[in-house]
Amino acid sequence: MYKLQSKLIFYNALTKGFIILILGCFVMIFLDDISYSQLDVRLQDKADRLIKNITDNEVYNKISEDKSFTDYNVLKEEYVFLDKIESDTTVVVNPNFITSPKTVGNETESFRIINYYFKHKGELYHLEIGQSLVAVKRLRKTILLITIFAVLVSLSISLIIDILFNKVLLNPFYKIVDQKINKVNDPLSYNHQLIKTTTQDFRALDESISGLMNKVSNFILKEKQFIANVSHELLTPISILSVRFENILNEENLNELQTKKIFDSIKTLQRLKGVVNSLLLISKIENHQFNKPDIISIESVISEVIYELQDRAENKNISIFNEIQYQFKSYANESLVHTLFFNIINNAIKYNNEDGQIIVKDKTSNEYYNIYIVDNGKGMEKDAIEHAFNRFEKVEDDEEVLESHGLGLAIVKSIAQFHQIDLEIKSDLGIGTTFILRFPNQFMF
Repeated sequence: MYKLQSKLIFYNALTKGFIILILGCFVMIFLDDISYSQLDVRLQDKADRLIKNITDNEVYNKISEDKSFTDYNVLKEEYVFLDKIESDTTVVVNPNFITSPKTVGNETESFRIINYYFKHKGELYHLEIGQSLVAVKRLRKTILLITIFAVLVSLSISLIIDILFNKVLLNPFYKIVDQKINKVNDPLSYNHQLIKTTTQDFRALDESISGLMNKVSNFILKEKQFIANVSHELLTPISILSVRFENILNEENLNELQTKKIFDSIKTLQRLKGVVNSLLLISKIENHQFNKPDIISIESVISEVIYELQDRAENKNISIFNEIQYQFKSYANESLVHTLFFNIINNAIKYNNEDGQIIVKDKTSNEYYNIYIVDNGKGMEKDAIEHAFNRFEKVEDDEEVLESHGLGLAIVKSIAQFHQIDLEIKSDLGIGTTFILRFPNQFMF
């Protein structure tokens, strides 16, 4: 999987590279024509300059005496031939170019030659200038190197421009994804301010996400309101039924079977009342009906929770070790934080083995104050870990667990989110479970 930005850069580089490669191939195909054309221009220029300076007495006198003049440069790669011709000879007025072999010394080389006819002081002259094709090879190599260099430079500049342009172009998109999707933990607190962008598609995406969050928020509010209303409505009849059953239980004419049935009914109602109270608590937390007025010591809260649960631990012969080292204090709701640690440590006791142990320890870092609640109990499978914080989710079906209503960790999750505490569970089946709570250091008092 690749980012859209990477794909666009790769596509643009591939397309432009292909186009430049095609142009390079055309240059290579017509390289000889280009080389000959450039060489012809140079020969034409030399011929024009030589004719302009033909008044050189030495050259003129030489032609007058010998009827012709020939001169090679030091490397024998260029020559000039000038001779006088009869005035009645038919000549080509326009200069023409040919490629012809010439023997210079003991070597025969191919030369590109310009033939030029002109008049000077009433006399007709023939000028021939030749340039060895060795120069064409050099020119061809020079053009090839320039072409390759131009291709590489063009591709590099194009790639850099594409990277910068795509980064600027897609920056609003990545902001929308990051700020409007990835960092949204609670749709109710969604920031509807639009991200600045000049791209209509990104603006439409931002507005669509904002509209979707509005719908989700409305659904969540209706669900929370429904749970709160139903929970409130259930508490009254549950309380009435509990009182009636307790009154019936006090009657003397009940036999043992009737007494057991009434007692079981009261127990069921109490469990139902616990479910309703838990749902009400979750609803109040998620609706932000609690505040954070307290400066609490995490170590003090944990010590209090361990003291309250000591009897339950002793019933299973479980040892609880409090190894908290730091005095971390924070603004929080003490009652909710107490409930959070109570539910986690109570779960560690409930799912632990006989003669097991629980260790509560802490560690600090630059960003977080970490609490670890470690047990050597039954542990959980991977699927159970993923669903551990779901409402009415239970890990096992033994008698003790059946007495619970599966809302303990759901309450833990709601309290943690309310206090911006990160939660993580690490567990190995048959080895044990570790709950990790990360308190942001910026909330440290």
